[in-house]
Amino acid sequence: MSENAKLTRGSIRGHLVSQTLPAIVGVAAVMSIGLVDAYFIGQLGADAVSSHIDDVRELSLSTGAAASQVLSSSTDLEKQASTLRTQMQAFLSKIRAA
Repeated sequence: MSENAKLTRGSIRGHLVSQTLPAIVGVAAVMSIGLVDAYFIGQLGADAVSSHIDDVRELSLSTGAAASQVLSSSTDLEKQASTLRTQMQAFLSKIRAA
C-alpha cells in the first residue's frame, strides 16, 4: 500500500466531511449571491423582495436536506466499513491459523 494513500486510514466519516466541506462552502457562496441579489431586488420594491426571499428560503432548505443526507450516508457507510473490517480480520486470522 502506498504511503500517500491517506484515504485508507482514519474514519470514513472524517474523510467524507473533509471531502464534502468544499461543496458546502460552494453552496454557501451561491446562497450569499442570492442575498446580494436580494439587496438589488430590494431597490425594485417590497413585492419583488418578498418573492426573492421565498426563493432563497427554498434553496437553503434544499441545501440543508442535502447536508443531512450526506451525514446519514456517511454514518451508514462507517458502520458498514467497521463490520467489513471485523469480518476481514476474522477471515485473515482463520487463513493465518490454517
